[in-house]
Amino acid sequence: MGTPPFEPHLTLLGGIEDASAAARVAPLAARLPPLPIRLTEIGTTAEYFRCVFIHAERTPLLQRAYQQACDILGQAPGEFTPHLSLIYGDLSAADKARAIADIGARFDTAFTVERLALYSTAGPPPAWRRVAELELTGN
Repeated sequence: MGTPPFEPHLTLLGGIEDASAAARVAPLAARLPPLPIRLTEIGTTAEYFRCVFIHAERTPLLQRAYQQACDILGQAPGEFTPHLSLIYGDLSAADKARAIADIGARFDTAFTVERLALYSTAGPPPAWRRVAELELTGN
């Protein structure tokens, strides 16, 4: 679709760009258990970084993981809309509709997230790089 490539992902918390982030993510991964995720339906917005995505069910466990991430990483909680990002870009409504026709509008897909990855998001998405990847080992 002429949009930048990136790994599909479910963002727990964004905007972590300081040099100590990798060291602070390790205790978070040690506290979080593997997280069951259920994808539900496709979504779109006019936002570049939420152009086309799949909603993830906001379970109490996922909400608690978000809150712990905010606490450990020193961010004030905001609106948490769990989703699996698929397309970044400035697409027209017609292009988004074509993408949805190809992908499907409803999902009933479940999986378990077993790792937490920290990415440096400096520059455009193809330049993003993984800084750390840690197994979720909490109870």
